[in-house]
Amino acid sequence: MNKFCKNCGTQLNPDTKFCASCGTKTQEAGVSPVNTVSPISVDKAHKETKPQTPPKKLLFSAVAIVLVIALGAAILPRLGKEVANTEGATGDLSAFTYTERDYTAKGKELKVSPESPSASAHGVTIQFGEYALTGDETLKIRQLPEKTDKNHGIKVTAYDFELGGQSEFDDVITIAIPYDANYAETGAESACIGAKYYNQTTGEWEGVYYEVDAENRQVLIHTTHLSTYGVFQVKNENTRKAYITDVYAIAGLLNSGESFDVIKELAEQGQPGNAAFEAGFEAVNSAVGNIGTALTAITLGGQYDGALADALGKGSQHLGLALAAVQTCYDFTYNFSDDQGKLSTLSNLVKNVANNAVGYFGSATLQVGFAAIAVFDVVLSEVQSDMMELKLENLGGVYQYYNDVEAPRSNKEWRAIFIKALRENANDPEAAQQQINQEIDSFCDRFWSLDYGKVKEIAGVSGLKYSFDERQWTKDREVLTAQYREYLLNRLQAPMTSARNYLLSQAMEQAQREFEKQLRTLQAELNKTVKVQIIEQPEEDGEYQYEGYTVRFAPLSSSANVKNWTGKMPKGGEMNTSFTVIGHMQSGAPSRVELYKPGEDTPTLTVPFKVSYPTTTILLSSSGEKEQEPEPPDVTQEEPQQPEAKEYAWVLVETVHRDMKEDIEHTNKGGIYEKGASASPGNYTYSWKYIGESDDYYKPPTIHGESYATLLTFSVPPEVIRGDQTINLSFNLSFTDNNLSGFDGRGYARADWGNLRFSNADGKSGFEIYSSVKYSEKNVLSVGDTVSAVIPAGYSEGDREELWTGGYTGTSYIYEWRQIGTSAPILNTEGIEGIVDIP
Repeated sequence: MNKFCKNCGTQLNPDTKFCASCGTKTQEAGVSPVNTVSPISVDKAHKETKPQTPPKKLLFSAVAIVLVIALGAAILPRLGKEVANTEGATGDLSAFTYTERDYTAKGKELKVSPESPSASAHGVTIQFGEYALTGDETLKIRQLPEKTDKNHGIKVTAYDFELGGQSEFDDVITIAIPYDANYAETGAESACIGAKYYNQTTGEWEGVYYEVDAENRQVLIHTTHLSTYGVFQVKNENTRKAYITDVYAIAGLLNSGESFDVIKELAEQGQPGNAAFEAGFEAVNSAVGNIGTALTAITLGGQYDGALADALGKGSQHLGLALAAVQTCYDFTYNFSDDQGKLSTLSNLVKNVANNAVGYFGSATLQVGFAAIAVFDVVLSEVQSDMMELKLENLGGVYQYYNDVEAPRSNKEWRAIFIKALRENANDPEAAQQQINQEIDSFCDRFWSLDYGKVKEIAGVSGLKYSFDERQWTKDREVLTAQYREYLLNRLQAPMTSARNYLLSQAMEQAQREFEKQLRTLQAELNKTVKVQIIEQPEEDGEYQYEGYTVRFAPLSSSANVKNWTGKMPKGGEMNTSFTVIGHMQSGAPSRVELYKPGEDTPTLTVPFKVSYPTTTILLSSSGEKEQEPEPPDVTQEEPQQPEAKEYAWVLVETVHRDMKEDIEHTNKGGIYEKGASASPGNYTYSWKYIGESDDYYKPPTIHGESYATLLTFSVPPEVIRGDQTINLSFNLSFTDNNLSGFDGRGYARADWGNLRFSNADGKSGFEIYSSVKYSEKNVLSVGDTVSAVIPAGYSEGDREELWTGGYTGTSYIYEWRQIGTSAPILNTEGIEGIVDIP
């Protein structure tokens, strides 16, 4: 059985350890994946040790969870003395920034090309994928100054990579950066070493997909763009606990089985459910410590009330869904390549997800990745594992000669066709598969549209022996075509696999970004500070029974600091305190307050409560009853008044146009096609022209200068959108130039609110125009309609969401959930325990 590279699809020798095309190690090469990160905990006696993750597991970029909370920490300033939290202090990366001055060092210039796609300098090696380079290029590798924090035993080694003006590439690039073995603990390298990408615009480090190769003492970064990449190392074991989740990959948060359940649930229900919720909440558990007590409470809807419970539940669902997407992309790239059973089962599920529900993310990239799974893994499962050899004689030999020598199509061209079909039909895998099959069938049928004289001419050039009659020369057409098609499909395994893995790599990066986004959304809910009012209601005015009584929240976890949840009832019968939602969860999610008479260890009064945001009011009765349901305060009495209701809405704060400049420049650089595009609010144009040589071998022929152009107009959304408001947008999409022969013209239109698709009255959310000489029956030259969506309310003030209108180009309208007419205050959480901070 032949072996293929799981990164680029190139056929490998059976005993090779590295791919000759892209440099990726094979499974036998011994790359050590990043180890599972243990949760941070103050109480080491109660710290759980996770089982060792299997060799093949999820490896995705650092999600930048910086923890400034430990188990049992919560803010109760009036109940007990606050305890400083130092164990979970944040790992500050602000010391590891790079300025313009750092980039003035002269870089090493190296030559790379499709024939020589790798280069090395400063101990760093870069390997471009087989399809990343189009010609001879000059690569510049610049070593940046090493940044260190000697007090904490931390250092960063970074390198900047430039290739002319090109930053995005059509294939995966592998960058190998060595690490300092003196900073790494043998056998625990993945706990000491990590990688990040430095965003020069924001001055922040962001996550990348990487592996730690302990055998060769290097970090392997897999990406599709060039920029500044750095290797982080932490020598001090204690310091690791502060930096671990800010620098290193969080591996093993979700296994393949759980991911399967989440995807299955999404495919069947069309939306995330309990499996996604549990997966998301377990991810939080792994990051901030065991809060499983709260898991049951939220699932049952018992401990947290109303909007808070809803926000926590949805936040966990979205987080679990994003994590399952990362895992699924990883599995298809690395874990399931040789397991046709798993490929077939999960491919069927992903097909439904791509059709109906992956738009939940609002990510075309993720749709393309899932569609690639649904299409390519079905196609690849139908072909033989070994490359078949085609031996055709007479007319069959001439037929093969025409396809393979006279008018061939390279693997690179096939790969581009596959990627194009997937991107144009991201929300419809069946259409993508049909388009790919049509391309393959069309290629196999070209020969039979030639006239007899041309066939004789090709036969003469081929040097093959031939004898066929003009009247019956096509009689074996079906047999020869079927044989050649099977041979071609086997040959196309490499470009298909390469296209799939490239699209999955992009999808995995998008899923990681979505995971980070959902994690931050859930973080905002967990960080909410709940004000607590404990109010005694005396039977007679001014006679407070519980003054001096001990007040204690219960039940508390074994790791909770009881002092932080205990205090004395003051004069006046009212105690005011507060805690964060995450602090409440980690302390055991207490659901009642107990009052103890001085000197006694049995509670005199026990009052249950639910956590409500922003204020939880607990009423104490002087009647002496031990069990008492909380009652809402009587607003006619002199009780603390609830704040007046405030009106919130989505307010437009930024407009960003996507003009696809880099993609256009990259295409135009090739000298075969010429693109142009523009984007302004509600008005988007696109033009395409073939500037390659004319070729009349094709029917219809491809003609130098054939072209098409489209115009898309979209109504501009309002500047203020209220929660649950229906927004209607009208659009019109048409060809403004249609001068085509051998190529097809297309245009696409859609509108999204985050992961919510706008749709017309029939529920359709994607609209396409199409022009083809060959497939004229499919032509749609213009389309227009009105699409609408009900915009949901935000979770909390400051939330941001994106409304997208467009097609190839488009506009992102960025909205923020704000109080209308006022500037709402920002809570200052500096120095407060019980906050999970994600920079």
